[in-house]
Formats: sequence, structure tokens, C-alpha cells
Amino acid sequence: MKQRRTLTTIHLDRATHWLRKVLPEPLEPFETIGYTGPRDIRYPILIAAAAQLERKLLVPGPRLILAAQELLVEKTRCKFWLFAPPFEDVVRTVANKKFDWDLDVLEVPDSDFFLDPEKVVDVEWKKTWEESKDTPCVVVHTSGSTGLPKPAVWTHQALMLLDAGKLMPEYSADTCCVENHLAGRRWYCPMPMLHVSISL
Repeated sequence: MKQRRTLTTIHLDRATHWLRKVLPEPLEPFETIGYTGPRDIRYPILIAAAAQLERKLLVPGPRLILAAQELLVEKTRCKFWLFAPPFEDVVRTVANKKFDWDLDVLEVPDSDFFLDPEKVVDVEWKKTWEESKDTPCVVVHTSGSTGLPKPAVWTHQALMLLDAGKLMPEYSADTCCVENHLAGRRWYCPMPMLHVSISL
């Protein structure tokens, strides 16, 4: 039986160091980078790692029509797009469109690289919650049922909504918060992480 692995700060720090090595210096605060890949652990790892570098990660659906993907890249002014097989062709096709800026493309390592348990240098987060809560960290998108999909930017505070529910007077570990029922167990989420509804 395969040994179960859990996500730790080591994995996030490893991804942050990798991103810092491969990305150019940002030209503006909270610059957008993109990622398209299979539904696996690299999505949350790269979202957190990008946030540690004060960038926001755009996660467009790989099966969107090209016009929709181009629009999301354009609206968010995405400057750097990461991909994992088998989505290289999709990413490169969109990247070949002539934007007003250069859009660089790079393949990410496989999941095992990020899940390597070997210790790396800690990435220190120096900002307080008050300084960070309203800053952007991930860009998802609407379904496109009323036209082309629109980007939806989530801040750190927005992503903490489920956890913040524990502060409500009505909170009970027996009845509230889905993570209480899922702790220590494997579970399947049918919604892709790149879709806005996963955070609602």
C-alpha cells in the first residue's frame, strides 16, 4: 500500500524557491502568473507558493475555448504561464496570440518534485494578517454561461471564509465546517479547483 503523504510547509517552501528561481522579477505588485495542469496537488501548492512571492495565480480551465482563455490572460495581464502535461499545446496556442506584452511559458516539475520531504530553507512571511488579508492571491473564473468567462480575484481573506466560520457563535464541531467531517480521511471533490464555485 502506498504511504500517505500530507502537504507541509516544506512542500510549499520548495515550490516557492522553485518559482523564485524560474520567474523574472515582477514589474508590478501582485503580478499575475498562470497555471494549467491536471487536477492534482500542484494547484494548491502553486497557489500558496505564488502568494508567498506576492503574486496571484490565474487558473484558467484547460478546456475553455481559446477566445475565453485569451480573454482571461488579457484581463489579468498574465505575464508568465506554467503548464503540466498534457496541456502544453493549449497553453502555447494561447501564448502565441499577440498580446501587448511578452507571455512566457514554462513546464512545471511533476508532483513528486514538490512533495519531496527533504528539508529546504524556510520561506519567511513577514507581513501581518492585517497587512495581507485584502491582497490578491488567486484568480479563478466564472463558468461562462452568460458569455465568455470572467476572472474572479480571491484575496487571502476570501479564501479563509470556511475557517472564519469557526468564529461564529453558532459554530459547533458536530454540525459546522465540512473539514471537521473530512479530517483524516480521503475525499473526492468533483469540482475542479480552478472554478469559482469551489470557493463558494
